[in-house]
Amino acid sequence: MPVCSVSASATMTGTWVDDFPFSRGDATIEVTLSQMPDGQVTGTFFLFGENLETGIVGPEGEPGSIDPDGTFDLRFKRARFADFHYQGSIAQSGQQLSGTLYDPRFWLQIPSMVLNKR
Repeated sequence: MPVCSVSASATMTGTWVDDFPFSRGDATIEVTLSQMPDGQVTGTFFLFGENLETGIVGPEGEPGSIDPDGTFDLRFKRARFADFHYQGSIAQSGQQLSGTLYDPRFWLQIPSMVLNKR
């Protein structure tokens, strides 16, 4: 299976930054990802301004994934039970991720988030 046929430059490997939609105001999130040839994605993240510890993306046993069409699903895990999914797509340029955050325990609505490659 090809990794991502959206564009030769469309890889999730790299550092992504933008606002994270907290209900009490945005914080800045920085995500560092590595994409494997089979489409698995893992990495780390940090929320600035919220005094939160660094978390992992694609914890053991549940790596993130990106399909050949550029659709991704990433699980972010900060603590034993504090996790959420970020689902969306990568731009053809490979410079932007757009999607929604999903975890009904934390969000009554499904917020969107855009991350830009640094």
